[in-house]
Amino acid sequence: MIERDVNLYIEDIFDAIDKINSYVLVHKDGGELKNDKKTYEAVMMNFIIIGEAIKNIYEQVREKYPKVEWKEIMDMRNMLVHEYWGIDEKVVWDTIKKDLPELKEILLRIKKGLN
Repeated sequence: MIERDVNLYIEDIFDAIDKINSYVLVHKDGGELKNDKKTYEAVMMNFIIIGEAIKNIYEQVREKYPKVEWKEIMDMRNMLVHEYWGIDEKVVWDTIKKDLPELKEILLRIKKGLN
């Protein structure tokens, strides 16, 4: 497997976050989002992309940034892949509105520190 630069994974995460944010603009809560099946599935796929990218940069950044909930992010990816039917739309919505902006800010700092 070809090894990718951490910056490329971070860009993948930024792209996935931006897509999620654009997809949910017309929704007011997680229940409404979940009822929009195509959009909900697109959001879930982008969460999986975020989790995969985090998994690929984890070893390189975790020691420098130990306060980041790296494991929690990867666990969400695993839950989406393996326990898809048990996903709570409120958790998804809260993650979109609260956690993704925080993750983006952290990754911006990491990216600046790498360059």
